[in-house]
Amino acid sequence: MRSDLTGRRLPFRLLCLVLMIALLCSFPVPVRAEETDMEPGGPVTFDGVELPSGALYRDGLAYVRLSEVADALGVPLDHAEGSEEFGFAWRKDYVALRSGSNVLRYLEEDTTLASPAILWEDGADLLVPVEDFCAGAQIGYLYDKKYDHIYCTPGAGAWEVPSGYNVPVVMYHSVSSSGWPNDKVCVTPQCLESQISWLLKHGFTPIWFEDLKHVEDYEKPVILTFDDGWRNNYTNLLPIVKKYQIKVTIFVVCSYLEKQGGNHLDKEQALEMYESGYVSFQSHMVKHVDLRLYSPEQQEKQMARSRLYLTRLFGKEPCAMAYPYGGSNKKIERLAQQYYRFAVKMARSRAYNTSDNPMRIWRFYPQKNTPLRQFKGWINSAFPGA
Repeated sequence: MRSDLTGRRLPFRLLCLVLMIALLCSFPVPVRAEETDMEPGGPVTFDGVELPSGALYRDGLAYVRLSEVADALGVPLDHAEGSEEFGFAWRKDYVALRSGSNVLRYLEEDTTLASPAILWEDGADLLVPVEDFCAGAQIGYLYDKKYDHIYCTPGAGAWEVPSGYNVPVVMYHSVSSSGWPNDKVCVTPQCLESQISWLLKHGFTPIWFEDLKHVEDYEKPVILTFDDGWRNNYTNLLPIVKKYQIKVTIFVVCSYLEKQGGNHLDKEQALEMYESGYVSFQSHMVKHVDLRLYSPEQQEKQMARSRLYLTRLFGKEPCAMAYPYGGSNKKIERLAQQYYRFAVKMARSRAYNTSDNPMRIWRFYPQKNTPLRQFKGWINSAFPGA
């Protein structure tokens, strides 16, 4: 009888042992690296901030220090001493990683990393493969091969736009008292200021395209855009922007920035506007040409080169473009989607809804003689009953 009982218990004990081994094996084994294990690489810029350590390579794969990434993004890194778990709050959720694991957890989804995360500096920091990290955290990744420079831009990431929100998008060009170069592409500083003053007084919040990620945070969002990059955007627009502390977007033609003393912004003026913290520069192509007159290969060169130019200049990958002359078609829109998150056209009296095609965003178009009552009607049409 005893031998029968012992024989029954043995399989159960074996099963417990197997389960215990399986449980232990499910936890990642910590992976450590010394400085001599890593090879220094080129610069890495996160959201316009260059990381002190740049890229660190191991077996041909580029890593970055998670503490430096968190600093660049302006968020505190969560890590208890002796723990192998790291993370930080990011866009109303949490990015979680663990040493020895090749899984990044964000928005209740797992992203598989090309190689496990590595403990660094006696376990005080974590090295993560930068390209896969960006994919998992919905951050744009752009590698500049010529300068061996990696750019990681949150605004250009593959994040989801909340649907169903109305966002009026307004198109301006020149800001000039004289009406230069003509009334159709000009608004006076006084007129522009009266429109901005009215917006702020009535609870509207000027935002950037990058802010559409959390559009639900704004009761009445509006996007103010300025095409081409006129010199008077620096002399006349920037003082108004600073006075009211509002966000504006400039769709700049890259070739114009290379000219000194002309009618358009130069690089130094554009950088000063960017550094004010109120101006987002987005793409209006390398040259101000109607893309419909170009071959697909030429269209793609315009999109790719303008994106790279602006990324190098400002340290951030642009997420939006404006079709010169509003010229687009379905093929151009599909091509544009490979390089940008949003694309805007010219004038039509309807507000953008975040459920619309993001590559065909229409804009309201106030000009020199547009009365304020008409401007009010355009904007209020997006918020019936507000």
